[in-house]
Amino acid sequence: MKSTFFRLFAAVSVLAALSFSMKKDTADLEARAQKIHNSIISMDTHTDTALRMYRGTDPAKLQVTLDKMRQGRMDAVFFAAYVGQKAWDDSSTQAAHDIVEGTIRNFREYAAQHSDEIGLATTAKEVRDLKKKGKLIGILAIENGYALGRDISNVKKFYDLGVRYITLSHNNHNEICDAAVAEDNPKYGFTKEPRWHGLSPYGEEVVMEMNRLGIIVDISHTSAETVEDVLRISKAPVMASHSCCRDLCDHPRNLTDEQIKAVAAKGGIIQIAAYHGFLAAKEEDANLQVFCDHVDHVKNLVGADHVGYGSDFDGGSGITGMEDESKAKDVTVELLRRGWTKKELRKFWGGNVLRLMEQVEKVARDSE
Repeated sequence: MKSTFFRLFAAVSVLAALSFSMKKDTADLEARAQKIHNSIISMDTHTDTALRMYRGTDPAKLQVTLDKMRQGRMDAVFFAAYVGQKAWDDSSTQAAHDIVEGTIRNFREYAAQHSDEIGLATTAKEVRDLKKKGKLIGILAIENGYALGRDISNVKKFYDLGVRYITLSHNNHNEICDAAVAEDNPKYGFTKEPRWHGLSPYGEEVVMEMNRLGIIVDISHTSAETVEDVLRISKAPVMASHSCCRDLCDHPRNLTDEQIKAVAAKGGIIQIAAYHGFLAAKEEDANLQVFCDHVDHVKNLVGADHVGYGSDFDGGSGITGMEDESKAKDVTVELLRRGWTKKELRKFWGGNVLRLMEQVEKVARDSE
């Protein structure tokens, strides 16, 4: 009886010691993460927050706010003006254009009203300068080139409004290219079958104009044939602003290992999204650890120079452990636990994006 008691006591003591050790380990990692974020620029390359703000969503329901950015140690966020795909006729594309322009102008007004807290950046240098001033940073983008309509001059128009990347499509094909996910929809004239088998002739013009101006080409949402065409035509490296790995989750929106390697070979980056459907087959299986599995997969495949963070918050994302932008620093804790170095984390959080911005800017300067 006495020996049984001592065995139970010993087991409880071991568990208590392990629990204490784990808590101490986590506390140490959190302290390291805090110190690292003090000296780096962290960037989220995709949110749909700007559209929700334009629609008047209650700020308390937003996954990205200035307070949540501070809590998560997130310095810079790309605020994408999203519009869904509808019919290809002129009135529909004009309506899409108006929504995107309204979203952008609304966010610019918001930033102006909160200029003591956040500044808008259009270049890598401006990002760094705003960081030095202690301000949060917003960068404007467009999700779905459908908003450009058939007018190539709209690329310059949105550039002048501060847009620095354009996601060429969303779900379903548009005038620019084929999408990764398509459906048969008689209401809008959609078909699952490829429309262009990659970029359309107009889409090739759009990519070249984006290169000329200095707008990042975003291949998230585009078909495999579109990715291939973009990599062939673009003079600048490209970005997948919010995508995950097909090898870990077989979703048509995810990138295959071959695509990841091809994007990286041209200097591009793959930004992992916190969307459950891209991370795991079952929603309940998607969590912070699985998110980091996708990050590690890209790193192991092509190196830490080509992977980063593109949450897709306020666009349907949010998983256990990554519910909103306030949890971003927890990604650093988990990656530190997995052996990531400060140098690698500097690249992951913003170094890679800033390098890409600089390369895109250089291509634009060389085009003058």
